[in-house]
Amino acid sequence: MITALDTNILIDIVTASNVASREAVRRAHAEGGLVLGEVVYSELCAVRSRQEVDEILARLGVTFVASSPDALARAGALWTRHLRSGGKRTRILSDFMIGAHALHHADRLCTRDRGFFRKYFRELQLLEP
Repeated sequence: MITALDTNILIDIVTASNVASREAVRRAHAEGGLVLGEVVYSELCAVRSRQEVDEILARLGVTFVASSPDALARAGALWTRHLRSGGKRTRILSDFMIGAHALHHADRLCTRDRGFFRKYFRELQLLEP
């Protein structure tokens, strides 16, 4: 089973602020591969140097997988639907990109943001710490 990781889970691990997130990633790794996409990688590089990010990902066994055009198109379409239905701009396109990446490139998403992903990505299996 391939598990995509949301930024909040990796931030928890990097800052040692959430033991449950670390355990969820360990469990996911034992059950299969760990992946992340462009958005999560970029967001991690906003809080740590690229070298540190690469070292952390290597230590955890996380593989970078680029988003497919299908995943990116789905993210854009869902974000547009969100805005047209009166959704607030507190949800930005990158949130939808994380969900679409997981949907297209993994079997599930490990995240603490379950409400958002359940609302917009109902078919996506979630792993919650």
